[in-house]
This record gives sequence, C-alpha cells and structure tokens, in this order.
Amino acid sequence: MYIENSKYDHGGNIYEELSGKELLDFSININPLGMGKAGEKRLKQLTAKELSVYPDYQYSRLAKSILQVHRIDSLSTDNIACSNGASQIIYSLFPALKWQKILAFAPTFSEYEKAASLYGCKVDKFYLKEEYGFSLETAIAELINEVKGPEYDALFLCNPNNPTGTVVDSERLFELIDWCEKNKIFLIIDHCFIEFTNIDEKKINEHALTSEWVLIIKATTKIFSMAGIRLGYCMSKNKALISSLKKYIPPWSVSTVAQLVGESVMSEYDEHVKKTQQNIAVEKAFLMEKLAEIEGIIPFEGSGNFILFKGPISLQEKLINEGILIRSCANFIGLSEDFYRTAVFNRNENKKLIEAIKACI
Repeated sequence: MYIENSKYDHGGNIYEELSGKELLDFSININPLGMGKAGEKRLKQLTAKELSVYPDYQYSRLAKSILQVHRIDSLSTDNIACSNGASQIIYSLFPALKWQKILAFAPTFSEYEKAASLYGCKVDKFYLKEEYGFSLETAIAELINEVKGPEYDALFLCNPNNPTGTVVDSERLFELIDWCEKNKIFLIIDHCFIEFTNIDEKKINEHALTSEWVLIIKATTKIFSMAGIRLGYCMSKNKALISSLKKYIPPWSVSTVAQLVGESVMSEYDEHVKKTQQNIAVEKAFLMEKLAEIEGIIPFEGSGNFILFKGPISLQEKLINEGILIRSCANFIGLSEDFYRTAVFNRNENKKLIEAIKACI
C-alpha cells in the first residue's frame, strides 16, 4: 500500500518548506541547463492574443514535432498522446484499460501505486535489493524466471529508476518485452529521465515501439526544466491503447503555452540532450566523489541526474536550516528513513550542497 505522507510525498515542495527562507532545492531533478534557448525565446514571445483562444485539443503540430525528434517513421500522430505532465498519463491508464492487478518494482516512483489504488487496482511489488545496488538488471532476470506473468495486466518500469538511478540495458529490456508479449502483459516504460543517461534511446524505441504491448512515457519536465508548464507524452504501436487513453485525458489538458513552448524545445532536442549529458557526467562524478568522502554518507552508483545516498536520519531537517532542501526517501517502499536523493546541478550549487552536508554531520 502507498505510504501517505505529505512531508515526503515528492521533491520540489518548497512551498511547504520555505517558512520565509530561500532554499536551494536539490529535491527536484530538473536540468541545471534549463529550458534551452529556443524554448526561452518562445516563452518570452507569447502574446495575449495567443493565450486568448483555446489550445488545439488535438495538439497536431506538437505531436508531429515529437515524432520527428524521436525519428519513428513507423508511427503517426494516432500513436501518440500528450498530457498535462506524465502523471496525467499514469492516472488515465487505469480507468482507460480497466486493470485489476499490476506489477511494479520497489522502490520506484510512487505515482504508479497511487494511481492504481485510486482505481481499485491491486499492486504487487518486485523488490530491488540493496545488496545488489538496487540493480534493475538483476531484478528483471529474477522476475522473468520466477513470476507467473498471466496474472498481471501490466508491469511498470522506470528506466532509469527513480530514486535508485539503476538502469536496464537494451538487451535485457528486449528480453522483458518478449516476456510481456508472451504473457500478454502491458509493459509501461517510464523514460522521463532517460536523456540524462548514456542509454541508446533510439535503439530501444526502434524495438519497443514495434510491440503492441509496450507504452513509453516521456515528459519535458526534467530534461527541459519545464516542471511548471506541464507537458508529458506517450507513444505506442498500439493505436487502440492510445485511443482508449485519450478518452480519459480531458480536452485542452495540454495548454497553449505547453504546446508552443514544447514545439520550440523539440527543435533543439538533440543539441540540448548532448550538452546535458556532458554536463551531468562531469558534475555527477564530482558529487559522487565528494559525498563518498564524507563520513556517514554512502552514495549508490546509478545513472540519471540524481544520486541516492544513505545518511543520518535527521539530515533533511538540518539541511533546511542550512538553506538546502534534499528529498527524503522515507515514503519509498523498500527504503528506510536514512535514505535520501539529491539532484545534480552545476558546480557552484553542488559545492554548496557538499559544504552544507559537512556542516550537518
């Protein structure tokens, strides 16, 4: 069952934690390079006239730009759905598909289970083991060998996994897709953090999006630092699945701002992702090294623009007094109160985090 705890529900809760202070927010994993030039330019150019009319409820131009970015020639706009953030897709899947029982790894993104619980869908968990560094590869191999698949309607996979940062490579993922197809289980792949890794997304898409049993969820939230604009999307070869999903996403969910800015950021997607990966690789290595040097802090290896680590139970509260907010992982199933997650930002911010942690230990 999902652990309801507003204090730890998600990162980015600066509104509750501020209390008159200005916090450096490491609890939310957005891109330190921001939105990119094209997106910022389009945002500044928005006019009152553009915002006075209803958005295109079919988001036609945006959908075409997304398909062009991902170079998926076999798909059309009938194979894509856009939404008010990736979470809206997750919450719409359950009433649309009428699922009764799903399988999810643990620890992982909490909204899968929250959405399932809201619609009376049972959730079984397959645990990632700390002694294996929360390896997804190991867990998937065990799952394929141990789990009787036909009893599940869907399997949720976050790749890289939030909050552990562990990933599954393409070959193991293709094995999982084959297993899901054999057992007639929908595989829901959450790729909201994939741009921050060296995973070959194009290779995965070329294989995964030939299957009727796969849905890939993505968003501009993290890679383009657009958490406040809200733009998510999903892709699948299964047009019937997409059609059913769209019926449960309210019309005009994708605002005019999200569509126009979203189309603009897609125009420099490849360049932005390349710069981001280079920056994150350097800064994450720096943070991992410095965290490991602090007595009482144990960082875990992983991909993505965040780091899972162990530390003193009171660390989050102490860091708030230092003007720093990190993510407590106390409400993640499979983790305890001494687990935390921090984002990877630019060097100056990362240095401030390290110094603040040292002051609290």
